[in-house]
Amino acid sequence: MRKWMALLLAAVLMLSFPSVPAEETDWAQVFFDGLRQLESLLTPKEKSAMTYDEAVTALRSLGFEIPDSEVEKAKAWAKESRWPVSAGSFARLLLMGIGTGTFDEKTFARTSTSDQVYAFDAEIFDITWMYRDFLEGIGAIIPGFRYTDAKETIQENERPVIDSANAQEYWEKYVASLQETGRPPSEGTTTVSFILNDHEYRKELDFYGDWFNEDAIGWINEVLSAEGFDGQLYEFFDGGQGLILIYGSLERAEAVQKILETD
Repeated sequence: MRKWMALLLAAVLMLSFPSVPAEETDWAQVFFDGLRQLESLLTPKEKSAMTYDEAVTALRSLGFEIPDSEVEKAKAWAKESRWPVSAGSFARLLLMGIGTGTFDEKTFARTSTSDQVYAFDAEIFDITWMYRDFLEGIGAIIPGFRYTDAKETIQENERPVIDSANAQEYWEKYVASLQETGRPPSEGTTTVSFILNDHEYRKELDFYGDWFNEDAIGWINEVLSAEGFDGQLYEFFDGGQGLILIYGSLERAEAVQKILETD
């Protein structure tokens, strides 16, 4: 949801461009002020302070295997950051680090390296393999999720031609969609299917180009309930456009969320 709100901010700024003389406005200042205001809206107001090492200990106490090498890598990144990195953001770095997996430089194929965390950028490189990568990722963290015959098919709408005559109308509709639904207008559909325990599951998802549709997560949770799995998938944001998924109980997910929200 956070990425769509960021897109909404950008779209609103774009719509405001023609109405204010450029020489009177510092657009960089406007943009960053807007980002700070958006962050203040999305950030919980009540937080408790925590050090980086305490964040590591807290995650490990919940069963997450955080290698010392990943801790040092995250600390080095935080040290070089232009902006202060809170303990919660540091914890997000750790979960992204262990959950991203590895990629083949030639084929771009992803291989999971964690059975506890699946993390990925919501803006996908290969849109034709988007949900099969997703299934592979969650399959690594959900015990017993042994699916077969995964397929996905994209049915894309005809793309509108945007020019000076209709650009304003296009962006107004784009912003209206974000405001009403939290998402941009659909560009078509992607049909995803797979077989689990001899049962076929199929879902038609709105297609947003190279953006992952988070409705897929809710769909998988419905499948897990139908198949009698004990846990559910829980989603967290990395602070940008990355998604962090864990599997388990609501109580554990709430404990993770508390860590990710700390200063």
